[in-house]
Amino acid sequence: MNLIIYILRAPWWCQFLFAGLIAWAGYAMNDKVAADQEALAVALASPEPEAVTLNAHMENPRELPLREGRVVAQIATEYNYRLIERTNGVKTDESRMFVLFDPSASEDAKVVSAVIILKPRQVDAFSDWAVSRMVGFGAFGATFDFHGSFKSSHSDSGLARDAMDEAGLTPTAGMVYITPYLEGREAGLEATAANLEAGQYTFYIIAAVFAAYGVFRLVLMRSLAGISGGRRRGPAPLAPVTTAGRTPAPMMPEARLSDAAAANPRHVPQPAPVAGLADLPGLQGGVGPKATRAAKLVAAQESARAEPAPMTAAPAGPGRQMSALEQARAFRQKASAGATSFKQKMKQDPFAKLAEQN
Repeated sequence: MNLIIYILRAPWWCQFLFAGLIAWAGYAMNDKVAADQEALAVALASPEPEAVTLNAHMENPRELPLREGRVVAQIATEYNYRLIERTNGVKTDESRMFVLFDPSASEDAKVVSAVIILKPRQVDAFSDWAVSRMVGFGAFGATFDFHGSFKSSHSDSGLARDAMDEAGLTPTAGMVYITPYLEGREAGLEATAANLEAGQYTFYIIAAVFAAYGVFRLVLMRSLAGISGGRRRGPAPLAPVTTAGRTPAPMMPEARLSDAAAANPRHVPQPAPVAGLADLPGLQGGVGPKATRAAKLVAAQESARAEPAPMTAAPAGPGRQMSALEQARAFRQKASAGATSFKQKMKQDPFAKLAEQN
């Protein structure tokens, strides 16, 4: 996961580099795809390969033409497993695993060299198919002629190995995963060739995604650079105002200075003082006790009008809307409680791949 984050955070030109490398890897598969198409034509025109015992089959699956193989083996039914993958405690996938042993293996055999992994919906068809290819009996029961696609890896290989460890089995270094040709040899070979060709197109699709992401990063970077550049330049200067052909408005009479004041700035006449409380009607007789009380009353009224009423918090109640700060505090409390509950559930049913025995 961390690797994916590092790749997505890489500069835009790195995205183009990744796209080129992936596209080149897909192009390099051209020879392999062409060879598989030729091998498909040859295989369809040839008879089935001869069956060999499981221990005698030592070839690397990658060296087999279209990975086609055919072996005789027995199924140890007591090791049939249900491979269940869980995500956050919820089952997301299920497969069935059948362990194969050589026809000559005894009941105490513990070394596994081949397994078959199928989806539950394929089990009934596989049972009918295997019965039709029964060739003998061994220590674990019937032996069968298994014909199918051989691979050295599988998407459920981790689950399969966990199941074998739980059962006390030991997989060999060259253990193979067999996908039987339930629908016939021709359909199986064509499916194998189609999967290889689809893998090549998958490379091209991934390369196109990286290229598109690189273009997006480049456009976004230039857009942000343009916005930040515009902020550095600042607002455009105002155009100068021309007064040609205009007559300046005359100054107000109060704004004119007398010739004497202009000649002697120190003797500029001062404005007349504002009338006080003593000059108000009814108070011309002087500032007595009544005048003082009236002045205080007027001052208190003016102060009350000038000072805004203190803000008080609205009482809490079902009809009151929460402020942004209260909403953020409530969200943090809810997130903390959810994280604690999630961790407890993880301990009870951990995020892990599980293997359950029938």
